[in-house]
Parts: sequence; structure tokens; C-alpha cells
Amino acid sequence: MKRTLFIFVFGMLTSGLAFGDFVSTTNVQVKQGGFKGSGVDSAIKTVSQVKDEQDDAWVTVKGNIVKKLSKDKYLFKDSTGEIVVEIDSKYWQGVEVNEKDVVELSGEVDKDYFEDGKFTKIKLDVKSPVQKVQ
Repeated sequence: MKRTLFIFVFGMLTSGLAFGDFVSTTNVQVKQGGFKGSGVDSAIKTVSQVKDEQDDAWVTVKGNIVKKLSKDKYLFKDSTGEIVVEIDSKYWQGVEVNEKDVVELSGEVDKDYFEDGKFTKIKLDVKSPVQKVQ
């Protein structure tokens, strides 16, 4: 009986170790990887070019965030025009910018359509970390 109780208590005390996990005390930043060569058109687009892209097209733009419109929507501007961009908080990753800072944003074109096939609004739904250009 004592042996069974000892095994049970020992098992309960050590089973917590099996569920442990490494927790780093340093701020580790993971670099986003991926293919950077030729192939899919990865050139930086202008706002006017983005407006001509198909819905869900992946684009990268370079310019300035000039105004906060709501919790996660901002007005983005380059030399060809303005577009609304949606940036979830997870994509800021500690980067702070103001209207004078040049940034690169990558994400999907999001077009909302009428029933007759014409679109009413276009925005860029950012899907990768905000990059401040030096």
C-alpha cells in the first residue's frame, strides 16, 4: 500500500515537468523569411497601381501613413494618391512611425463590390510586419 501511494505521489509531482516549456527572458525577434528572388511580381506598387489590381492581389507599397482613421485603419499616401490601409496590432511589432516616416506595407488588396460588379471602396489589408524605411 505504501509503495503504491509513493508511486502515485511521485508520479503526480513529476508529471508537471512533462508539461513544462522553455520561456525566454530575452526579447527574441524572429526575422521573417521567404523567397526573395525573381518570379512573382514583387515590385513596389504605387497607390494608383494598387487601385487597378484585382481583389486579393498581394502588393507592396511605399509611402507615408498620414492619418489614423480608426482602431486599425489608417490613411496611406504616396506621390500618386491615397488609400485606406488596415493594420492589425500584431503587424506593428513595436515599430513607431509618424506622418514623415516612409514605410513599406505588404498585404492584400481588398475591394468591396456592388451587385453590378463595380467596386465602391478599395483598401489594403496589411498581412506582414510594418517596415520603416531609413
